[in-house]
Amino acid sequence: MPKENLRHVTLVGHMGSGKSTIGSLLGKLMNYDHADLDV
Repeated sequence: MPKENLRHVTLVGHMGSGKSTIGSLLGKLMNYDHADLDV
C-alpha cells in the first residue's frame, strides 16, 4: 500500500500482548518509522 494512502498505524492491546514487537516488525516491513509511546 502506498504511503500516501496510509499515514499512521496504531496498535492497541493489553500489556505484554506484543504491540511493541509487532509495531517494530511492521515498521521495518512497511519501511515506516516506529515510535513506541508508553502512555
